[in-house]
Amino acid sequence: LYGWLRSRVRSGFGAAVLSGIGFAVLHGLPVLIPALSVIGLALAIVYERSGSLWPAIITHGVFNAFMVAALYTALAAGVGPP
Repeated sequence: LYGWLRSRVRSGFGAAVLSGIGFAVLHGLPVLIPALSVIGLALAIVYERSGSLWPAIITHGVFNAFMVAALYTALAAGVGPP
């Protein structure tokens, strides 16, 4: 998404922000849109700086692994949904 927006939006940062928001919205979790927008923005920056999609894919995988570990740690500690 970022690459497509980058070719159509004047500002690279604007394209990164828009792709971050798109990343968040496509996850379908309204309560997480602010946090996922930030990670989406970070992934666009990783892609822009590296010139390759692979570092962003690896970063996304590491982020997901961390979030799954945090979820199971919280569940094991007895933390339930609000």
